Amino acid sequence: MKKLIALSFTVLSCSSIYAQCWRTVSANWEFNIAQKSDGTLWAWGFNADSRLGDGSTINRNIPVEISTDTDWSVISAGGISALALKSDGSLWAWGANTYGQLGNGSHTNEIVPVKIGSATNWKTVSAGYVHSLGLKRDGTLWGWGSNLAGEIGIPGDTDVTKPHQVGIDTNWLAISTGSDVSLALKKDGTLWAWGLNMHGEVGIGTITPGVDTPMQVGADKNWASISAGGSYALAIKTDGTLWAWGDNTFGDLGNGTTTNSKVPIQVDTATDWKIATASCQETSFAIKKDGTLWAWGDNTFGAFGIPSSSVYRSFTPIQITTYTDWQSVKAGNRHSMALRAGGSLWAAGENLWGQLGDGTYTESITQVMVSCWPATVPNLHPAENVSFYPNPFSQKATIKFENDDHQKYQLQVYNVLGQKVIDIDNVTSNFITIDRSGLNAGVYFYKLQNETGIAGSGKVIVE
Repeated sequence: MKKLIALSFTVLSCSSIYAQCWRTVSANWEFNIAQKSDGTLWAWGFNADSRLGDGSTINRNIPVEISTDTDWSVISAGGISALALKSDGSLWAWGANTYGQLGNGSHTNEIVPVKIGSATNWKTVSAGYVHSLGLKRDGTLWGWGSNLAGEIGIPGDTDVTKPHQVGIDTNWLAISTGSDVSLALKKDGTLWAWGLNMHGEVGIGTITPGVDTPMQVGADKNWASISAGGSYALAIKTDGTLWAWGDNTFGDLGNGTTTNSKVPIQVDTATDWKIATASCQETSFAIKKDGTLWAWGDNTFGAFGIPSSSVYRSFTPIQITTYTDWQSVKAGNRHSMALRAGGSLWAAGENLWGQLGDGTYTESITQVMVSCWPATVPNLHPAENVSFYPNPFSQKATIKFENDDHQKYQLQVYNVLGQKVIDIDNVTSNFITIDRSGLNAGVYFYKLQNETGIAGSGKVIVE
């Protein structure tokens, strides 16, 4: 007679443990990097060119730890590479280096984070598609990588493989890189831009391809934040108004039209905008001061994260969910990442390469939570000889597996934040029953392994 093992365990509610999860996130072309509240660095998504920095070229559909260091301070995902700063002011980079965008003095890729140069006074960095910008604590501006469209901000169209100072000014305050365009703010509140200008994305009132030195955008001195996208840009003024310029083919500018603009135009009449993010494609996001999340532009792949497949495009901002505690939002290539207060991270859109980080490769038009489970948990791969039923369940469920040779099995269950809530080993029967008692409703993940390796893993829903 087979032995029945009944398991009963409790988990903390999600609201009480969110603070132990995500702190910051950066999204770009098919991949993301993020920092947990413990300071560790993680990445997931497309990895053919080692842009994840985990030492491999394996795509990841759950976050994988790329450094055990806990002193990261700034992160920026680029087109095919990434940049980061540590709290000591040092600069680090990894991924593809086709145009020298890593700044390591060569065109050699780096498969794990490597220190760039010896400077320890970096303040912030921004990775574009194949070019990079950085600010030092002395207020100087630096650029490296591709300069074909003048996006570094220095005359000439040759690659720059090491950080090169842009001009001589020492009053730069903030930077943002798009696919082929760069934006920056000075301490006096003025806005500056340069790079490819095929659609007016430099914002200087002309279509002049290849603006290779910083040009002031208008005469206003009350700019507060900036975000460069693929061929357009967004910015917020100190009065809370939101402005956009450049390509507007898919309603990227959010002003109700599809007409491009060569100068900043106001998105709407609201004066309570707090954060705005332009994507490397055609989707825009913003957060208001009341913590609500908004989106506009292209939604073909569901990057908005709204529960409707009929909204393929919006020419004006529409609210996403009813939550009012959104802290930040990043737009990748056809997907989005948004962080709520407390540390829960949510994703939506295309997921061909696992860029949603939910353990699947399934596109989602609604927001899904990004797993915080540890790298020791494998990618989900339910096996034919392992079944978990019923799923979802509300009372009891059973995981059944083949065990004719009476091997010792181990069952581990994790909550959505990656915390192990059960660890049962030395199981010699061929099934385990889990009791619903004590479990909060929600999503869990199980991993079943025997003496020879992983037997199966999957997602479990408790109703």
